[in-house]
Amino acid sequence: MDNNSKEREAFMRLHAGLPRQGPGSDVCTAETLGRLPALPADAKIFDLGCGPGRASLVLAYMLKQKIVCVDKEESFLEQLRETAKQRKLDQYIETRCGDMATVEADLGSIDLIWSEGAIYCVGFDRALESWRPLLSKTGMVACTELSWFSDERAPEAVAFWKKHYPEMRSVAENLEAIEYPGYTCIEHFTIPDSCWWSEYYDPLEKNIEKLKAEAGSDEDLKTAIANAEEEIDIYRKFGEQYGYEFYLLQK
Repeated sequence: MDNNSKEREAFMRLHAGLPRQGPGSDVCTAETLGRLPALPADAKIFDLGCGPGRASLVLAYMLKQKIVCVDKEESFLEQLRETAKQRKLDQYIETRCGDMATVEADLGSIDLIWSEGAIYCVGFDRALESWRPLLSKTGMVACTELSWFSDERAPEAVAFWKKHYPEMRSVAENLEAIEYPGYTCIEHFTIPDSCWWSEYYDPLEKNIEKLKAEAGSDEDLKTAIANAEEEIDIYRKFGEQYGYEFYLLQK
């Protein structure tokens, strides 16, 4: 096992069992869906970078339509399938282990692409550019992207995100970038602070406490814990300066 795989394994151990792999909430997902124009009865819907599928399940429950859920991590998809079965939503959930940047779908066939807390894995511009040809004539994208909210940025926060997500831009810059691939922004809004804590950072901190005893003899786990604690501390101190912006776009 190489170092990269060891780092990945440590990261997965730290994030195992979390309800979400990024900020969000069921309420936020449901309210966002309600802001979009109505979808056709036979809509083709993809949740890309779905993780354990918390948003996928909300979409399935509300729309009673099939949601194609794509993620590179099979363990997340297993978690999604099990939860969907428990909630009697498995008939609406189709899982695919794959890359959200190279989606297998016919050109012009997708009515809605959903992606919460995952587009950074591909890059905001690259993802929007690669997804647009797959959308139907009135196809839409609903995605969250880490964004700066003001020009007042603490050096500590800037240094952290320059290291971990150097492509991070302001909301205004993202809105400008949206136009180049050929999208119209229907609406955009900031997800509430509670979305960072109740279903992501709070459960993550519990995992950290459980695993700290093992980290003494596992350097990769120790590093993963240190990175997570630093991220949480940065948000706790400077969360008013940045966060996730929900962008609702139409082709």
